Amino acid sequence: QAPHLMEEHFTQKTFKYVIESFGRSNSRQQQLDIIDQFHVLEHGGEVLMQNPDTIVWVFEDIGRKMPATAVPKQVYYTREVHLSAMHKTVLTYDLKRRPYLGTTSMPSQLSFLMANMAGVNPHTLVIDCFCGTASLLVAAAYLRAHCWGVEIDPRTLRGRIEGLNVMSNFRHYGLPIPEFVRGDMARRFFWRCPETFDAILTDPPYGARAGSRKVNEKTMEKIMVTSKEGGFTSAPIIPTE
Repeated sequence: QAPHLMEEHFTQKTFKYVIESFGRSNSRQQQLDIIDQFHVLEHGGEVLMQNPDTIVWVFEDIGRKMPATAVPKQVYYTREVHLSAMHKTVLTYDLKRRPYLGTTSMPSQLSFLMANMAGVNPHTLVIDCFCGTASLLVAAAYLRAHCWGVEIDPRTLRGRIEGLNVMSNFRHYGLPIPEFVRGDMARRFFWRCPETFDAILTDPPYGARAGSRKVNEKTMEKIMVTSKEGGFTSAPIIPTE
């Protein structure tokens, strides 16, 4: 219906396809099969995987909990007009590039999205009430916020391998290190000053990806004294209880 667009962006131009599916994962061969369906468009250009003139995104909406062979509810054929400047930042801070991770570390895309929704700006005072490995605070620190992290389990903060702890990712990226507190948010020691923080950026523990472990006074003494349970004292964690 718009032949001039094909001529403008494909004829005598280099191009490539990117396939994204919502509801299933496609193998390399399945992606090629999807691309072959568009051969009728007669692109008239050459395929180039690195820095092409035109990038085509094909989005398939399969739906939730559908069989792998289900026909897509909708297919969107789009041309990339502009890539956000944050795209490279998200890739730079990808979990695969971080030295210290946990089973529930928040992916960089979601971390930056949540920080943006919370209105995090330079000098914003941010707290993560269940910080874990502080993945959310990495995004906040990148946005130059003043960060606080609270975690009940000192093993997560101090790390199980010498030289790797909750502050390792901040050192790796050259970001300001937040103030980390070993504490139990259920005791409400922070809620005495409700107007202290500008934003609460947190991912509450649901017990779905990682089982909960009780940390009582007896286990706290054991953890703080011996490194058998993890806990290298090189990390200056503030003990509140």
